[in-house]
Amino acid sequence: MIVQSQVLNADVTAVKLMQRKADPKKIFFGILSLFAGLIIWAVYINGERKDTEKINTFIQVAKKTISFDTSAGYKESINQFQSILKIDSSHEVAKSSLAYSQAILLYEHNDQDLLKSVQTLVSQVSPSDSTFAFIVPAKGLSLLSEGK
Repeated sequence: MIVQSQVLNADVTAVKLMQRKADPKKIFFGILSLFAGLIIWAVYINGERKDTEKINTFIQVAKKTISFDTSAGYKESINQFQSILKIDSSHEVAKSSLAYSQAILLYEHNDQDLLKSVQTLVSQVSPSDSTFAFIVPAKGLSLLSEGK
């Protein structure tokens, strides 16, 4: 008997809900909110994609300039990695690569102005698979430059 009364109450509630008239203002604002959300989402995704494309371009240029193994090449790679960090200040690969490029110039030219920057970057980056190849040599070169 209890089950039948619950089913009957559910049927009555459903009929009442179906008889209600929809408020046109609520529908309009609901649809407007949905479209506004979609537009905001699309702009956000497009912005992130453009940032990713910029970062990838900076990385490609930096790889090429590092491969020259010249002071000018390392200076240009430093500019590229700094550009990446302006877009994404937590980019681990850019930080480790920047530390490496600066450490090369520090060691080869005894440019002591770079020592503090290299030490700061080395302390900010934890060695991982993606940063290991740059952060360990950067730390070693900074220690050599300090005379340790």
